Amino acid sequence: MVGLDTVRLRVPTDGHTQAAWDLAPTRRGEGFFLPGGGEVYLADGKAFIEVSVARREYGDNVVPLSVADLPLVLADLLYEVDTYFPVRLDDVELADVLRLDVVVNFSEVQMIPALLDGLAGVPRDRRLRVTREADGRGQTNMLIVRTKRAWSASLYDKYLESNLASATRILRYECRLRQDRLRQAWATRHGGKIGVVADITEAKLESLAHATFCEVGFDMAVVAPMAAVAEVMNMEISATKKATLLGKMMAEASGFQLEFNDSTERQYRKLERELGVKLTLPDTPTDTMRLDWNGTASQLLAA
Repeated sequence: MVGLDTVRLRVPTDGHTQAAWDLAPTRRGEGFFLPGGGEVYLADGKAFIEVSVARREYGDNVVPLSVADLPLVLADLLYEVDTYFPVRLDDVELADVLRLDVVVNFSEVQMIPALLDGLAGVPRDRRLRVTREADGRGQTNMLIVRTKRAWSASLYDKYLESNLASATRILRYECRLRQDRLRQAWATRHGGKIGVVADITEAKLESLAHATFCEVGFDMAVVAPMAAVAEVMNMEISATKKATLLGKMMAEASGFQLEFNDSTERQYRKLERELGVKLTLPDTPTDTMRLDWNGTASQLLAA
């Protein structure tokens, strides 16, 4: 089941009340912190509100907010904003949506670093920027794939990122969708555009998040060498292409990059994407690791 963390809205306002002077300024002094959680920035008669709806409702964001609970949480949020910055909007569902962080938690995931190392190298659009970053404890258990502005997708160990101890390892997938991504033709093809709060449905969010999950290659399997050989040998391509593809996958898993011309490189990246697996060399307890997108049952599967 998908949920939500950070939401950014835009609503029209009529300036500010006397009570607004008591609000704490944000670190850069450009906005204000709301006592109930969230930040407000003012510009051109508009209030830009950014808040972790999960943290506002539960006190932390380990568990994402369900879509069903969103209207009440946002209604409470706008009621508080109206106390300081009179809102010229009768219905929260008409508020403009500028950002949605859609979340899926994969439970009981083992070998998280090995999985993320493998997924970092899967074939994907070269215009996408891929980074491995440290989490809250300084461990490199975070993988981020992003564009310059419109969206990003990340996988990270939620409990480590939150400095929490737990026997259950939760790998969080977070899909950050900004206004451009939510309103472009891409959104229409993958579930439907979202312009205002009324457009938000669980079905739309799941479709948009899953499409992004697949676009960045998080749906691919990370496999040990022998499993990769078996997968490649079952492909309906020539023996030469099988040998070249295996050599390429083995070299990349070892940290080397084979030199191909652009046309050949595109051909073998396409083959690897069609294969749906990424070879990894570290020892793992299973031959295959893959994130299974099945709502609340999502977890790491061993083939």
